Amino acid sequence: MSANSANDTPQVPCTYLRTLVATVEQGQRDVDEFLASEGLSREALATRDYVPADLFGRLYKRGMRLLDNEALGMVSARPVPTGTFRLMCLSMISCQTIGEIMDRADEFFDVFDVACIKPVAVPEGDAVRVTFGTPRRRDVAETQRVLANSEPVVIRTSLYYWYNLLGWFAGRALSLRNVDFAFPEGPGGYDWRTLYNAPVVFDAETSGLVMPRRVLSLPNVQSEQTLAEFLQETPYRLVVPSFVPPTLQDRLRALFAQMPGDTPPTSEEIASRVGMSVSTLRRKLSAEGVSWQSLKEEGRRTAALRFVADTDLPIAEISRLLGFEEASTFFRAFRRWTGTTPTRYRASVSNGEPVDD
Repeated sequence: MSANSANDTPQVPCTYLRTLVATVEQGQRDVDEFLASEGLSREALATRDYVPADLFGRLYKRGMRLLDNEALGMVSARPVPTGTFRLMCLSMISCQTIGEIMDRADEFFDVFDVACIKPVAVPEGDAVRVTFGTPRRRDVAETQRVLANSEPVVIRTSLYYWYNLLGWFAGRALSLRNVDFAFPEGPGGYDWRTLYNAPVVFDAETSGLVMPRRVLSLPNVQSEQTLAEFLQETPYRLVVPSFVPPTLQDRLRALFAQMPGDTPPTSEEIASRVGMSVSTLRRKLSAEGVSWQSLKEEGRRTAALRFVADTDLPIAEISRLLGFEEASTFFRAFRRWTGTTPTRYRASVSNGEPVDD
């Protein structure tokens, strides 16, 4: 069976599923029942080269629930309780850049020592290596033992997980110079190169993702809203070989919420943040059925509601912060957005009355 069926349904190597099944069996769960939930059997599994990616994702989530382990199939000295991933992402969502997200991950695994191992970003000249590090209360020898006892596919899955998670925060597939593995190439080497779409080096000194150092400066384009949607789909999106970036308008909404300043960002500033020209930005937004001006207006409205409801700033100051030349212009815009004045809106919020957001 080829990697892609006639209808182009995404497929994954069956070795991934066999490894998952072995993990479920080690957890003393009924493997036959586990496979039967998707109409599979041990015999059928033994003869297949690939399985549909969505089937693997469903079984992965089922296995995670059965074993109460969010590190299922990844490098970890012990099971990671359900809910850990959500807490980690919530701790990261306010970070401004990918570098800050890596720093927060470092801190998270130091405080919540759930896996006896953590991801770290190690600068190497103009590159950065995302690899495995040692939590604060552990020693390096223990980390090395955990890695030595991990199967190659487990290390591959862990790095792919972090590659996809960081890519989700950036809203794009991250540039890879190469992916290193500190073990010999096995029969799945070709699949691994296809998976990462980058050179894969086996028998390397350490396992890790090697990326241009500028990746650390990429902005986090996600928000609490997009995170809520993302959490409903993980870990499927992180361990299955597919990447579905958010729409450009979603990325811009998140950037509007994060960018400080006394005036709304210009199209030139936003285009620079997402790595494209202004003309390309406008063309892609048009293809999504929205305009730059409508998104800018939406961002200004969202900021206005937040300033009025959540701060004690004078209305005239909020008007200036949002780039209105005159307070009267801001009042008219606010009434158009909400049907009331900024002063009445603030009073309603203070009194706990329902308001139209």
